[in-house]
Amino acid sequence: MSSIGERMKLVIQEKQFSIKQASEETDIPYRSLQNYLNGQLPGPDALVKFREAFGVDLNWLLTGEGETHKKLAKTNSQIDHKLMKQIENQLEKSMPQYFNHIETSVVLNIFPLIYNNVCHIDDTDIRYESIKQAVGLYLAGLQDDFTKTALTLADHVTTTEKQESLQALAESAQKGKYKILEKHGIELPPTRDSETQVTQHIGGSDHEIAGRDINKGKV
Repeated sequence: MSSIGERMKLVIQEKQFSIKQASEETDIPYRSLQNYLNGQLPGPDALVKFREAFGVDLNWLLTGEGETHKKLAKTNSQIDHKLMKQIENQLEKSMPQYFNHIETSVVLNIFPLIYNNVCHIDDTDIRYESIKQAVGLYLAGLQDDFTKTALTLADHVTTTEKQESLQALAESAQKGKYKILEKHGIELPPTRDSETQVTQHIGGSDHEIAGRDINKGKV
């Protein structure tokens, strides 16, 4: 089974782009894109950029199943309330500790990102699976952010006890990441880098998601 990185590489080759050209086209940093092509798992932010730049289908990019290129987006005249409920149900299952506080930035950031990621997919089992995987990638990315913070702090503490404690927290976060990926049906490709980061920060404003953007009230 091919990996996400191999499918990204296939699209770039079909376009006859160099990695540098693909980086400029997608607005994904050159080094990050190179890492993805070599097996590092890209986060939702990078997947959105790649999908929009090359018009590939998100489900195909994640799983290798279905058509390579996405269908034309549905008419954006209305918010799909059934889709919103599907995402809500998956969020409640995956992150109950946040769901009771819907106003938190974690949920507010992830909801529109996932909605705009999957709104072009027809109401089938494929869409359900795509929602599940998108939530999993986001949660795994949070674990990586926690790991990075803990390791950074460990480098600056003055006692061995505190350093070992922070390193243990980082190790625990990474174990949690793999459990999340498994739970959400995401296969992590093998990599030579033992500190592979699942995702960059999600919910930033360094790019715009094409199509319907429910976070900005565009319907």
